[in-house]
Amino acid sequence: MITAAQEEFCVPGTQVQSFRTQSGNEYQLLVALPDGTPPHSGWPTPYLLDGQDYFASAVQIVRRSYPGDQGRVVAGLGYRTDALLRRADDYMPTPQGNEKGLATDFLRALQQEILPALDSQFPLDPGRRVMFGHSYGGLFRLHTLLQDPELFWGYAASSPSLWRSPEVIKEALLGRSFGLQGGWVRHTVGELEQTMSPADLRLPHEHQEVRREHLAERRMVEYSRDVAAVLTQADLKYQFHVYQNQNHYSSAIFALRDAIEAMNEQLFRSQRMKENT
Repeated sequence: MITAAQEEFCVPGTQVQSFRTQSGNEYQLLVALPDGTPPHSGWPTPYLLDGQDYFASAVQIVRRSYPGDQGRVVAGLGYRTDALLRRADDYMPTPQGNEKGLATDFLRALQQEILPALDSQFPLDPGRRVMFGHSYGGLFRLHTLLQDPELFWGYAASSPSLWRSPEVIKEALLGRSFGLQGGWVRHTVGELEQTMSPADLRLPHEHQEVRREHLAERRMVEYSRDVAAVLTQADLKYQFHVYQNQNHYSSAIFALRDAIEAMNEQLFRSQRMKENT
């Protein structure tokens, strides 16, 4: 017999907190701590934009890859309510349509309020932060890389919404020196974000035409390749990958998994370099 649920599902061993910025914006902070004693410098930490969507998956990936005291802290930054509307405002660099373009304000809140609050409450390593963002979150990741590249050690942009302002972003990246000492950037997109999928081709004809126009307008893969061509020449460790047979939504999970793996690989390399010096 199935009885009525008395409580919402939660990820064991995690904390959910509310954080109100000085400007009055409230965010949901999700934190998962590993077992054991933290390293002297604190735990390396992936920070997930849209934490309400990706936190649970990231926690399971980290815990199964690095159980016990070999783990990582996972931090999710998200929203309790109105997530779709608020993320569109917070992650967008400039106003467009109904979107307010509050990325500069959100970045300032991260720099001056949210990250310092987390660092003071938990044993985190501020030199080993990694930001993961998908779609609009991936666009905000590029905005952060341009405005304050050393705020995070690693950046993982999954299917960034470059179609919002592709030429502005590309121009801002051209010839840019980032000065990331030991830092890295990972950029991914799904092949089917610009190509009709088998599921799309099973839609009614009129819906197929709408879908084709949508894909052609956003040019997700093309714009990502344009940015990749620029960042490949920049002074940073940069990886670009196109996930075959994946669309805008399915590619996010692959990108999340690979971002965590890339973080672990870079940590391993850093440790080996210290041991060899």
